[in-house]
Amino acid sequence: MKTLRTCRETTLSWVQPKTMERRHELRHGDFLYAVLDFRSALGTLAVVESADGAWSFKRVGFMHPRVSIRVAGSERDVAEFQPKAFGGGIVTFPDGGTCLWKSANFWSTKWCLTDGDSPFLEFTDGLAGGKLSDIFKTQAMMTMHRSTRFSTSLPMLAGLGMYLLLLQAEDGAGAVVVTS
Repeated sequence: MKTLRTCRETTLSWVQPKTMERRHELRHGDFLYAVLDFRSALGTLAVVESADGAWSFKRVGFMHPRVSIRVAGSERDVAEFQPKAFGGGIVTFPDGGTCLWKSANFWSTKWCLTDGDSPFLEFTDGLAGGKLSDIFKTQAMMTMHRSTRFSTSLPMLAGLGMYLLLLQAEDGAGAVVVTS
């Protein structure tokens, strides 16, 4: 696995190797940078592993949901994501630092993590040159814009962005099943 912190590429792909598995890989060509793996078929606990470290994400709470972000194996949050009622949300760090998760276009097919002024990570649904076999997969292109403010948290935030896209896709699919 290669380190994301020194990656010279600006656009990488979050790919789902097998349609029915809840596993995603952050790749550029043959190079692997991170793996996001859900621990069960129905739960929200996922772990992202990279050469830069490993973190767990878990949605907790019912009336006031949030995503707990921890170093894998730890019981202490290193950050927390608070969703907003109609999409997006805020990532808060223990030192009081924050970044925003928000839609970057009208159709919500592009999302970004921003420091408030400009995006430093952008996620676009689907892959460039996607194949017909990818139609039932949740995949995304991730574009990195260098930010010195979040450089040490970049690998964790890259995993969190994909995690949030996956939760949104699963929540949307659940809503369609309930209404039909």
